[in-house]
This record gives sequence, structure tokens and C-alpha cells, in this order.
Amino acid sequence: MPNVAQIFQNQCDQSYQRDGAHQAHLDLPLTAGQNEEFGDGLTRAVALLTDNTVTALKTSAGRLYEVVMESPAASTVGSFLQIFDATVAGTTLGTTGTVITLFCAGGKTLSVRFYENAPAGNTIFATAISYAVTTTARGSTASAAADRPTLKFMYA
Repeated sequence: MPNVAQIFQNQCDQSYQRDGAHQAHLDLPLTAGQNEEFGDGLTRAVALLTDNTVTALKTSAGRLYEVVMESPAASTVGSFLQIFDATVAGTTLGTTGTVITLFCAGGKTLSVRFYENAPAGNTIFATAISYAVTTTARGSTASAAADRPTLKFMYA
């Protein structure tokens, strides 16, 4: 009689390895910099927001690989992260169109990874990478201080 526990473990290992979850957090920083044609590897940035000011993540063309929004644990109101393909001077909240808009519910964490060959293709920024956090998807009102998320970016 075969060892049922070993068979189950082998099946779990296969799907785990197939899905790439076991090394995804290690793989992205290693491969993204290698595959970027004009990049010099990934840059990591952490932003603690004080208001709804448009902020420059990168002042030249670039590619976004990952965004993490960590809403404060006590927060009950979500926030929208608006990401623009424009310089800070060229961005007007509520008017300038976003490339990516993400929502993070209060007290939650949202992690989004953008892969190079993803069908969306919206992670390449031709001008610059700028962002702002607001109360609505295309709005200009800042989130309350207690509801502002911590942002983490990986980009090249």
C-alpha cells in the first residue's frame, strides 16, 4: 500500500512549485532588473503621506513592478492610490487621467505585482511616475490623517 501522506505531500509540492509561490518574493527583484532593457535594477521606496499632494516616485520614464498599500489597522475608511504618467508639475488632481487607480479598504493591506509580459501593459511610464492618495478614484480630496496608508513601491 502506498504511503498516502507522501503522495499528498508530493501533489502539494508540485502545485506549489508550479505556481511559483515559494520564491515569488525572491524572484522579482532578481529577474526584473535583468529583464529591464534600460534599467539598473529595482528601486524600493516607502512613502508616509501627509496630505493629497502629488508626489514624484520617478522623474523620468520607468516601469512599475509592485505597489503595496498598508492602511492603518484602526482605519475604517479606504483610500485610492492614483498613479500618473506625468511629472508633478503636469498633474492636476481631479483633472489629469490616471494610468492605474488602486483601492485599499480601511485596516487592510493591498499588494499588487505587475509582471513584464502581463496583458494589461500599463506598467510602463513614458514620462514620469507620480502618485497621490485621495478619498475617491478620480478625486482631489485627501484622506483623513488616520486613514492614510503607507505605500511601498518597487520600480525601475
